[in-house]
Amino acid sequence: ADRHERELHARHQREKVSSLAHLQRGARHRWRAPARLLLCAPIGELAARDVPRPPQPLGFAMQLRVNMETMEASGEARPAGGTLATFEPPTGPGLRVDTFGYRGYRTSPHYDSLLAKLIVHGRGDYATTVRRSYRALCQFRIEGVDTNIGFLQNLLRRDEVTANHVYTRFVDDHMAELVGEGEHPSLHFGASEDAGAATTQAAVQGPAGTEAVTTPMQGVVVELMVDEGDSVREGQPVAFVEAMKMQHQVVAGVSGMVRRVAFAVGDAVGSGDPLYFIEPGEVAGDADQEAEEIDLDYIRPDLAKLQRRDALLRDEQRPDAVAKRRKTGQRTARENVAAICDADSFIEYGGFTIAAQRARRSLDDLIQNTPADGLITGIGSVNGDLFGEDRSHCAVLAYDYTVLAGTQGTMNHKKTDRILDIAEQQKLPVIFF
Repeated sequence: ADRHERELHARHQREKVSSLAHLQRGARHRWRAPARLLLCAPIGELAARDVPRPPQPLGFAMQLRVNMETMEASGEARPAGGTLATFEPPTGPGLRVDTFGYRGYRTSPHYDSLLAKLIVHGRGDYATTVRRSYRALCQFRIEGVDTNIGFLQNLLRRDEVTANHVYTRFVDDHMAELVGEGEHPSLHFGASEDAGAATTQAAVQGPAGTEAVTTPMQGVVVELMVDEGDSVREGQPVAFVEAMKMQHQVVAGVSGMVRRVAFAVGDAVGSGDPLYFIEPGEVAGDADQEAEEIDLDYIRPDLAKLQRRDALLRDEQRPDAVAKRRKTGQRTARENVAAICDADSFIEYGGFTIAAQRARRSLDDLIQNTPADGLITGIGSVNGDLFGEDRSHCAVLAYDYTVLAGTQGTMNHKKTDRILDIAEQQKLPVIFF
């Protein structure tokens, strides 16, 4: 008994020393660790217990994201690219720039359009920080690539922004007034002489007497629809370029014959780069301008692939699993969701999720046998005819016992956390099967 008591005492001493060492480890824990121990104590008692208070905030900070893009009046962001002929970020007290840019860098369409984060800190009021941010943008010198600096400058010049009287859709509601360069001071030296040369020195030249079909933006060529020697009509789609995870159609600006194809599928292209060189001429069908016959039943291959993937979530594609539920006189999880939600109101979240078992099972196997990782989540309306659309929304979760016998998994735990967070934010009732 004495030996056992000595061991307990020694263990207690080790834990006490370890706890004290944890509380004293670094200045950054000086107030956080004691506050963690006093989590249940009233705030008013902290001073009496000699617990340091968190430091008071000093002024305001603003982050400005400088993107390689131009804004359209419709609100669409059009990605840009090229070579940074000049790249001179602003410097000084209270300014910080996080960027990968440098003079001579040729941008890549494989990455996000974000070029730099400009962080401005001001010790005065909010309006002072806005003015400092605007001045820093005027000092930011970028040549060779279009950016949204003009858009940000126009935004910071608004009285509503200076006064912080903005709302969620403020930019959307004032988009037409914010686009364009505007009149802003350039707080740096003038444009360099070789600013334009960096983007034109590698220009692709076409055969004499041809006109170029150029790309509207920086991106990656994902499809070329005509080849050298083909005839094309004005307005005919000839290629697709992918930028910022969206595919953009390129059309011929003139009728004639394709004399040269300048790029291949998978090549990176910049804004204004020529994809084709077309020798203008008459093409059969031009005179009548007959509309191309369109098969309304045609489904693009990428859309067909998505539809097949979506169909695998439905009970109709899983007859064996449904039969097992029928043997016990039970409905499937999707039938339960359909029964509780109003028709066509349920919007599923994370349906394409699969079980986190790729190390031991093939992807096709997981897609076929672990749809949604065994947990259906989403938002739907319940009794919308009685309560109206706004008040009838509910968060719905339903474990699918035809998937791994209803076993909880890594991904469906994440889906649960996500849908419950949304329910809390939007104050939605929760239905859990």
